[in-house]
Amino acid sequence: METITKNIPALALRGLTVFPRMTASFDVEREISVRALERAMETGQEIFHFGPVYGTNNIGEFLAIVHALALLKREGATRTVYSDSRNALLWVKGGKCKTRLPHTPRTAALYDLISRAERWLADNDWSDIPLHKWETGRWGEVPADFGRK
Repeated sequence: METITKNIPALALRGLTVFPRMTASFDVEREISVRALERAMETGQEIFHFGPVYGTNNIGEFLAIVHALALLKREGATRTVYSDSRNALLWVKGGKCKTRLPHTPRTAALYDLISRAERWLADNDWSDIPLHKWETGRWGEVPADFGRK
């Protein structure tokens, strides 16, 4: 059998290798890595991009806000979290994702993520982390939207 060599992009981490289209959660704890992520945030450089998944923009915003809250809570940080989705902000503040997306086999994995996010909101106090509406009219499009709106 002939050996075929193919170069593919990968992100090598301690004890984990991430390949394109793969979803992975991991902690960033080393000071140099934290600084690299903070620098990328300051310059607007894309680091991680999740998706696309079958769902709605509001669900994606809801999950992203909860993820940000969890990361900030774990780090003891109180940075402001912005979203351009009024619905997602209301859902987070109410502790419940009130989507009307049908619960089907196609959306089952997404509903699992929603349940985990709702559980995190119920089990954690994040009241010290400010949530604000991104003012698109004043500040332009949210960089995380990749110019798709």
